Amino acid sequence: MEIHKEDFVASLPMLQKAIAECDFVAMDTELTGLAAPANIPKHADSIETRYFKASISAANFLVTQLGICTFTWSDEIGGYEARPFNFPCFPSSSDTSRTAGERFFKCQSSSLEFLLNNGFDFNSWIRHGIPYLTHPEEEAFVAARVEKPSNLIPVDDRNREFIETTITNIKEWIESSTEPTLTVSAPNSFYRRLVHQVLQTDFNNEFYAVPNGFARTMTVQRLTDEVRQQQEDAKVVKPPSLNLRRVLDMISSAGKPLIGHNCFLDLMQIYQQFMWDLPLDLEDWKESLTNEWKVIIDTKHLASHPLINPLLFTTGLEGVSERVQNVPFTTVGPKIAMAEGFGRYLAESADNGVPEGEDATAQEATRNRRNDAKFHEAGYDAFITGRAFLRFAGFILKERERISAEEEEERAIKKRKLGEEADDNAFAHALSAIQSESGVISHDQDATEASRTVKGPEQEQEKGNEENDEEEDGEVQETPMEKLAALEKRKRVITYNPTDDILESEELKCYYNQLHMMKSEIPFMNLIGPEPEPEEKPYHYMLRNIPEGFQQSMLFQLFDSFNPYRFIKVDATSAWIQLSTYPRPVEGEEPSREPYEPTPPPLGRLGEEFVNPYYVGDSDTAVRGRKAGVVPEAANIEVLSWRSYYEERKTLERQNRELVRQQRQQELQQHQNGRYQKRPIRGLDSRQTGLPGGRSLESVLPEQDTQATAGIKRKHDEVENGTTIARQKKANILTSMAPTVQAPLFSFISDQTLALLLPIVVYWTYSLLFHWISLQEFPWFEKYRIHSKEEETRNRVALPDVIKAVIVQQLLQTALGFLAVLADDSQVVFDDELNISQYHTRISYLLSLLGFRAFIPDSTIATLAHICYYYLETLFRFSVAMALLDTWQYFLHRLFHNVPFLYKHFHSRHHRLYVTYAFGALYNHPFEGFLMDSVGASLAFLISGMGNRGALAFFSFSTLKTLDDHCGYNLPFNPLQQLFSNNADYHDIHHQHFGIKSNFSQPFGTFWDHILGTHMSREEANEIIRKKEERKAARAFGVKSSVPLDRCRDEDVHVHGSGNNSGCDSHVETEDDDEGDAGEHSLEDQSWSRKLSNDASWNVATSLRQRLLTRAQLDNGLVSGKGQGKAL
Repeated sequence: MEIHKEDFVASLPMLQKAIAECDFVAMDTELTGLAAPANIPKHADSIETRYFKASISAANFLVTQLGICTFTWSDEIGGYEARPFNFPCFPSSSDTSRTAGERFFKCQSSSLEFLLNNGFDFNSWIRHGIPYLTHPEEEAFVAARVEKPSNLIPVDDRNREFIETTITNIKEWIESSTEPTLTVSAPNSFYRRLVHQVLQTDFNNEFYAVPNGFARTMTVQRLTDEVRQQQEDAKVVKPPSLNLRRVLDMISSAGKPLIGHNCFLDLMQIYQQFMWDLPLDLEDWKESLTNEWKVIIDTKHLASHPLINPLLFTTGLEGVSERVQNVPFTTVGPKIAMAEGFGRYLAESADNGVPEGEDATAQEATRNRRNDAKFHEAGYDAFITGRAFLRFAGFILKERERISAEEEEERAIKKRKLGEEADDNAFAHALSAIQSESGVISHDQDATEASRTVKGPEQEQEKGNEENDEEEDGEVQETPMEKLAALEKRKRVITYNPTDDILESEELKCYYNQLHMMKSEIPFMNLIGPEPEPEEKPYHYMLRNIPEGFQQSMLFQLFDSFNPYRFIKVDATSAWIQLSTYPRPVEGEEPSREPYEPTPPPLGRLGEEFVNPYYVGDSDTAVRGRKAGVVPEAANIEVLSWRSYYEERKTLERQNRELVRQQRQQELQQHQNGRYQKRPIRGLDSRQTGLPGGRSLESVLPEQDTQATAGIKRKHDEVENGTTIARQKKANILTSMAPTVQAPLFSFISDQTLALLLPIVVYWTYSLLFHWISLQEFPWFEKYRIHSKEEETRNRVALPDVIKAVIVQQLLQTALGFLAVLADDSQVVFDDELNISQYHTRISYLLSLLGFRAFIPDSTIATLAHICYYYLETLFRFSVAMALLDTWQYFLHRLFHNVPFLYKHFHSRHHRLYVTYAFGALYNHPFEGFLMDSVGASLAFLISGMGNRGALAFFSFSTLKTLDDHCGYNLPFNPLQQLFSNNADYHDIHHQHFGIKSNFSQPFGTFWDHILGTHMSREEANEIIRKKEERKAARAFGVKSSVPLDRCRDEDVHVHGSGNNSGCDSHVETEDDDEGDAGEHSLEDQSWSRKLSNDASWNVATSLRQRLLTRAQLDNGLVSGKGQGKAL
């Protein structure tokens, strides 16, 4: 019988009666999809992993049909009467709510095609499908209809006149008019609300008003007893009557056993779509499920029974249905027939099967009946599921009964034979003793012959006849009634109600509340106890880190000496190896079938020593290995025993579940703290829903108030008694692949620790490289040295002191970093698929807005999404971090220069290096190093949102860039110095006296120097050097010069030039160079934009300088570069 939403409410009493009187209830569902590709089981999963994957599918897909079939024993027919019901279910509007049960769901194309091929009517599904609500949705439905205190509209000048006029008109109508109604003006909803307010406050609700929308008026009438009762009834909150979950509540309240076939996913879908959101913990779901239905039976699991399994060709539902309609199941029973009025599947209700010896015509007729079966309609599948269970259970009971009877009969025969032998032996011994005393017969005469001599031939014949009679009639004499009962027993046909036997049989009970699990380490899920440990697999090993694109031939070649039986590929870089337990056959000999103990492969990394013989050299092994695809990377293959892999995966899954649980709790907390708070998911209860006056929910069927609300009330009682966890609502399962914990880059060290240590390694490696280049004085490098090596003597600190200070600073910063790592035990969680899908959605939306979506295929959008996530987003975050670090260091660096206290006590240490080199890049005061480098880089990392891998790259790269800025070489082939304007030459200007108030930016960009006017280029620096030289030349000849010196002062200027930027590479110190560094702050107020003077003194200085240079060239024979500086 198929029930549509138009007939559902009227059919509830019939459903209630059928469920209450039945012995068993079978169920089945049809779905819009089974599993997303990422959740399809490809290998043996743990029970917890399978539950997690199935919960994602249950949250994504919909139930399109729910089928149940009740089986009730009838003494009249001597069998079970079946009543199948098929419910198309669609989450449409229910009662007065348009969105109470609205769903957003996914569809799997193959599933829809499968439904269509099996006659599923999608139009009827949407048009006639029965809506449904879960418990939380029903609670929200009821809570939205609870009468709320109305907020009175305050009376002000805008509405006072309307209110007063309305009150006056109503009073006049009451006092003088004989009309039954009064029409008042109400132009819009605001004025209609004012009319209701007036009737409530001024007339004590003795009248009521009905709006006339088209006329923009309201009709006021006197409140009659009938209308008053209707209003009171309307205030009573009722749950929606059109809710398919009512059927499931009836089954739960009746306490009937629930039967399904391979029903794990069906139960997940029913729980998610009709009851509650699936809990995150498997144990919570099992406890909640068994609170709903005490006995759950999976016929696919029952099919594994040793008495059933040998009789089945397949355990699929269609194959099982076909098999139970034939012998030996049909000869046992019980009989199953369709109840009156349930003829939808009548062609399949006959229980004749195809008995042995039936003619071809009857067999063909039976096959035709089966061809008309409505497979994959939920109601029909529920019917054949229940029929299969009853046939399985009946066969097991009668077969076990037959086996017990045969064993009992065999024991009785053995007992009788033993008794006869004892009697014969006693008689023979007695006769022998008598003859021995009389001396008639010798001791060696046969006892049997002696007995014949004594008894005579007639007695012997009589004894033989008695023995034959006992062999025919049995070992005991039976009455005629006992013989008839034994005959019926041998027929093994169930003609009595076997329900109690089926439910109480210990042999069957051990299969109840156990769900069959496909492709799982454990073949079934135990709903009422812990799961058994998976079977040990001592000859299975996991291979990880296999080179991508590997062939099984390579693995067979590498592990040939261990006698592999097969390899099972898991993914692109891992596979299982199973060793054979039978020795390899020797050529020319018969293969041995005697098992042996195979040699286990070495655990851990294979290593070069193991792999090299398979690809290095000209040996046969190496040639075969290279041909099979063995490569050097195979040395990285890691071998794990099955137990180690199982424990490792179990730990990882537990960590993942804990992370997901925490994430869901945070999301739920954020949602509840938001503007639109969601009600806590609880059962319906007058105290919890806050119904005024403590009113409880009325039943769908007023005449069956207790029965209709029994399911809800029972769950509330169980919650209060602590016997259910249904109230413990957890957050929804994600609708995509669950996030996983990011594994570290290297197994022996965490990413956080590596991010602390790698910059130190980079620092000393890069510094030592440039130190070695400086010591070797390669001519090719020397021409790009910014300062000559002799100028390093101007530095006010020795190299050993620099190295000591850097080591101390790195030790302090690393120790603080380790403390932070130890305090933060969180793990990085990522979900690449979810992030890429979000980019896919955004790109599609953007292209749709631009009108190009129809011309671009999905594959192109998928590629763009991949590029955006893996490349553009990473580049963006890295760029943001660089900009943040530049901002932090610019303003902090400038602050250290502009505040004398900070410069004198902290930053002046770094400026003891006039000529920079790589070791001195981090030569700072520890406080300055922590504040400027450590804090700055950490803030940039955190704000940009990079992960641990991003921190690893960013910290190392910023360290490398800082070292390059202090290396002392202006190398045109150095990519860092060509890509970044902030390079070694740029930062060297800042370390000179004339540039100490310039070029604060570091380590990447120079944008803040340009914006805030502190930028000094090499050309400007050379101009300052030129003016300094002219001034000194004027001094040498006693001429007073008025040439202004931009950005410098007399005492603290030393002159230098770069060989590739100016013609002068000289270094001339003044007598005041050693005054100290603190005095340089007097330059703050000098203008950096003054022009050169054009007075006579400038001409004199220029002339003198020219004559000086000419004389130096003549005296020393030097024409350019460093020679000019030495002549000066």
